[in-house]
Amino acid sequence: MSKRITRRVGLDLDNTLISYDRVFLEGGKALGYLPLDFTGGKEAVKRWLLQADPLFERWQELQGYVYGKLMHRAILMPGAGRFLLRCRQECVQVFIVSHKTVFGHFDESKTPLREVALDWLENNGFFDPDMFGLNRQDVYFESTRPEKVAKIAELKPPHFVDDLPEVFAEPNFPADIAKILIRPPDVYGTDHSDLVECSSWTNVSYSVFGDYGESEEVNLFLARQVAKDPSLRTCSLINSGGNSHVYRVEGAKH
Repeated sequence: MSKRITRRVGLDLDNTLISYDRVFLEGGKALGYLPLDFTGGKEAVKRWLLQADPLFERWQELQGYVYGKLMHRAILMPGAGRFLLRCRQECVQVFIVSHKTVFGHFDESKTPLREVALDWLENNGFFDPDMFGLNRQDVYFESTRPEKVAKIAELKPPHFVDDLPEVFAEPNFPADIAKILIRPPDVYGTDHSDLVECSSWTNVSYSVFGDYGESEEVNLFLARQVAKDPSLRTCSLINSGGNSHVYRVEGAKH
């Protein structure tokens, strides 16, 4: 018997759940669009390319390359795994709604972006019932931003998390869905007073659940998943600072 759904949440995919900073840097150099000594993540790469090419063609080509052939090199955003495991532990239904075309712009290889994205999700435990446990049918790809917003309105999750304020600024974005904007603190701010800005998935967790998820029950569930050891009996936070946390675990094998 499946567990009873307690609530729902909607999440964007690219640059929200998935980090491409390293991949944009590698891809830009591989295409010869960046100096070999260039450093920085996605936003720095984008700024550099737009200065040299105001028509966005190089940037669009790089996006197709990164989201296609190089996607297997992308990684899960820091803290996103903990959030997803908590959703599973608390029986929260997770929808992923992504603005993703079938093929990338200027991509002569015609790499199927949606298939590649589903493969990445599969390989990173999103559909594994012993990991994040999402339903594959709860992942939606839409060809345009208005179509993405229409799908969000149809699903009606109480919260939606995205890295682009432009999504929330769409005229048909539902007013009764909480708009959670996630992006690094060094990225330019916004004047939209109706957005909840979060600089990390820890802050997203607070916005969705009302706390930071440091209860021993949640920590124990997550520790069992990470250690792949169901015999663990306790998991207690003993020290934290910045982005690091130290836990003490105890179980039958310890």
